[in-house]
Amino acid sequence: MSRQSFENLACMMATYLNSNDSGVPVQTKLLLTLWTLANVDSFRGIGDRLEMKRALHLFVYYQSIPAQFNRIHQMANQGRI
Repeated sequence: MSRQSFENLACMMATYLNSNDSGVPVQTKLLLTLWTLANVDSFRGIGDRLEMKRALHLFVYYQSIPAQFNRIHQMANQGRI
């Protein structure tokens, strides 16, 4: 994924990913979620890579997944994807 594609996706998801109060920037939430879905690394390994504690990684991941699927579902209903 190119940097521009990632930034566009982050802009599209900002409203949905800002809904929880973890204090983690949208770009980090999105990167963490995409990295977790794309790799077989453990939560601890990914958290270490992104300098984030395991508990916060789990919190962000489990808050981000529903937000991302809700956005995808909304876009599909609008015929945008």
